[in-house]
Amino acid sequence: MIFETHCHIHSLAQFDVSDPQLTGADILSRARESGVGTVVVIGTDPEDWDTALAFAEAHDDVFAALAWHPNSTAEYRPGEIRRLQQALLHPKAIAVGETGLDLHWKSATLEQQSAALQDHLDLAASLSLPVIFHARDATPQLLDVLEPQPRRPYLFHCFSGDAADAARLDRLGGYIGIGGPLTYRKNEVLREIAQTYPRDRIVVETDSPYLSPEPVRGKPNEPANLTHILRRLSDLWDVTQAEAATITAENARRFFGLSGPVAAPDASAND
Repeated sequence: MIFETHCHIHSLAQFDVSDPQLTGADILSRARESGVGTVVVIGTDPEDWDTALAFAEAHDDVFAALAWHPNSTAEYRPGEIRRLQQALLHPKAIAVGETGLDLHWKSATLEQQSAALQDHLDLAASLSLPVIFHARDATPQLLDVLEPQPRRPYLFHCFSGDAADAARLDRLGGYIGIGGPLTYRKNEVLREIAQTYPRDRIVVETDSPYLSPEPVRGKPNEPANLTHILRRLSDLWDVTQAEAATITAENARRFFGLSGPVAAPDASAND
């Protein structure tokens, strides 16, 4: 079964949809039909945490990762990390994330983002949870923060660094999330990284509703589109699409600490 490691289908306010009756459950149902088994939804601020946890509670094999997104950290104040600590005690909460740095939008200062980031790292260590990172136009800067720190299970969601960044993350034992950009015609750098990075530390994601892959680019993304990403990844790895699904699902289960074997993919995953 395919493992979706990063999406926002619990909060349709982020989707630009023409059907006002569309629900997260509808999107999840389409994902199931395409072979997606486990899904991780990402809560990006305290209000969104509640929505993500409620969605995870309502659906089997749906889990949540929670954090202050770096672009929300202008609102973050010292001591508020205790609110996140309480939320992460929920049985469906399996990771801290997405935290990190964003030097593209600049909706929070680097100092604000960095202070929140360190609190997130300390909390993850105290709870023995893996960490999912957002690093837009800030991969080297985030690696600068992580390299002197004790090692934790790290996942760079929607990895957008270069080969040098990938080598640094590899030395930290980090995982990389591969999504729609793998399919973009001009993204040879990411395809080269996908071929050379340790295969046992690559997972797949959509970041729905963002970063739709070819050939559905320009439409809201959703987990069902992971088949397009896996098709491209299987070509790069010279394996079947089913094998790529199994490898990345096993990697995701290991990263998130979810027990149990990955179910054998349906034959349609080879299509």
